[in-house]
Amino acid sequence: MAALPAVLGGTRHAGRVADDLAVVESGTPGAPAVVLLHGIGAGSWMWGRVAPALADLHVLALDLPGHGDSARVPWRSLAATADAVAAVVARRAAGGTAHVVGLSLGGYVALELARRHRAAVQRVVVSGITVAPMPGRALAGVQGRVFPALARRPGYAERVARATLPDAAPAERAALVASVRAMAPAAYRAALRDVAPWRLPADLAGSGVPVLVAAGSRESGAIRESVTVLPRVVPGARGLLVPGAAHAWPAHAPETFARVVRAWLLPPEPRVAEV
Repeated sequence: MAALPAVLGGTRHAGRVADDLAVVESGTPGAPAVVLLHGIGAGSWMWGRVAPALADLHVLALDLPGHGDSARVPWRSLAATADAVAAVVARRAAGGTAHVVGLSLGGYVALELARRHRAAVQRVVVSGITVAPMPGRALAGVQGRVFPALARRPGYAERVARATLPDAAPAERAALVASVRAMAPAAYRAALRDVAPWRLPADLAGSGVPVLVAAGSRESGAIRESVTVLPRVVPGARGLLVPGAAHAWPAHAPETFARVVRAWLLPPEPRVAEV
């Protein structure tokens, strides 16, 4: 795989064994850890303008299976991916625990991690998720076949990058183009298969993990619904609708995203930030 443009500073650790996820490590070693989980088709690079605002934490930005430097790791399931993230936390985070931040696909992984590995998770921020099966999920199989094929056609990935990151720096847009082209088609299909029918697990309510669920006001109704539904189901959870934000708001508004994350994760009194 061609090297992705470096838009996230830090030390890159490639997976050493099968199913070992690649991670970019930055910030302050020994400080409380925060794991950053990207959306589908992206990679750890997408946190390039968020991670510096978290530099007083130990930042672990992962490449999920089938993506980035984890492209050769197969996507087996949400559960298996959560287990792989937990292994990174156990190996690299002080005390074997971490805060977790996930966007879109990364958000589903974050909630599965909280459900399966409660002791490894301190607080969670997720954005861009649904809490009930996706509308149009019947077409997920078609999308899973068509998109990877289109991504390899000349100019298509560039159009996706312009539409997804219209105000991004050239390095970020180039990184998305490279990520879309390098993504393992089988991983894309398998991840869609897992998240399209996903429903908020009943036993997440018993995890005890404080969760902030955010959505942009420009996202779909199914995603915006998560802001009200998840807090009704999960004790201690809060919802936040971000005015003017689209799905990729960590790229569109990294300062706001980082402020929301810091307000929820950090003492003296974790809270929901005003936006």
